[in-house]
Amino acid sequence: MEISVTLKGTPRKFMLYKHSVVEWIQETLQSDYLLKAMQLYPKKEFVKDPDGTWVQCISEPWTGKNLWKLWVMILHK
Repeated sequence: MEISVTLKGTPRKFMLYKHSVVEWIQETLQSDYLLKAMQLYPKKEFVKDPDGTWVQCISEPWTGKNLWKLWVMILHK
């Protein structure tokens, strides 16, 4: 879908793409490549603070950083 807007007095056109969330979830869960990288449940991890002490953290599945890394891997595959 293409939309037209005026931005600071200049008409601009943008392409918008859409994808069904349900289809995206189905494709994601059926992908053998993605299945290997999925973290479905939070897990406890220990990370080292800059002062040298170890701190327990709970990693959340599919947070922005982890999901971004996964999509970058897919795009550069």
